[in-house]
Amino acid sequence: MKNNYEQLLNRRAFDQIISLTKNDVSLPGLMARLISLSETGFDEDALLLIDQYFDVLKQDVKRLFPLHSQLLRRRQDKLAGFRYLALYETLPYASIEVEEGMKEFRLWLQEVDAPKKFNSAAWRELVNSGASDKILKGLARLPLTMVPTHIAALMPLLKKPHSSIVRFQTLILLVGAKVEDTFIYDGGDFSMEVNPSLLDLPLKSMEATTFVESLKKTNADPSTIELALNLLEQYAIAIYPQEPPFEDSDHLLAALFMLVQRYLGVKQPSLSPIAALIGEEIEHGLLQFKNS
Repeated sequence: MKNNYEQLLNRRAFDQIISLTKNDVSLPGLMARLISLSETGFDEDALLLIDQYFDVLKQDVKRLFPLHSQLLRRRQDKLAGFRYLALYETLPYASIEVEEGMKEFRLWLQEVDAPKKFNSAAWRELVNSGASDKILKGLARLPLTMVPTHIAALMPLLKKPHSSIVRFQTLILLVGAKVEDTFIYDGGDFSMEVNPSLLDLPLKSMEATTFVESLKKTNADPSTIELALNLLEQYAIAIYPQEPPFEDSDHLLAALFMLVQRYLGVKQPSLSPIAALIGEEIEHGLLQFKNS
């Protein structure tokens, strides 16, 4: 961050920074403005700034994530939290503090809120809004027991142009309700026919469970194993309802550890052509999910 912004931050001259950075879209300017907005209680403006300039601010994820997660917690915005956590988890490794922060943030997101009375009309208004954040809010409010009676409203959400996270969360809802019907689901760069009642949740199949256990038993250090598991989870979500190539476990393990080492900036071992190809498929799957 530019020295003058750092000096102003140290002096807590937040109003002055907000004025100076009005038209500054550099990383130092945006970060200084974000910190100042947060410190002066302008949470909504701070979150809007992140929405607009996330691709710039994410270059300093060590500063961005703690601040962003704090803002989302203060506003109790779990829907935006889920959406942004999925984005943060696709970024290269930054630090153990960020990784631990994401784990803690996920635990907060998964805390069960007190149940609210279901309003069918309000729910339909949300899922028909066309806005991903509102649709996700609607999906989160729909009890599993009521999923079968709202199939007609859910079916369009499985297909593009709805965002990948909306499509995925809709399918997960149908799988959780064990809906016995056939639908067309649009993945990142594929479309396929699915029967939710026949699907396991991501990484819950017998093959996935066996692979995860073998990954945990490798000789790698715990932080590397944790990062590999995190990467595997992201990939499993990105290509769902397809699965990673668990039948080729040795090459899949090699590809995961190679990618983790790349993110950590560690010298990477040479891979067999098959493992290298799996690594490319993992990166491709994550990119397609993020961009679709």
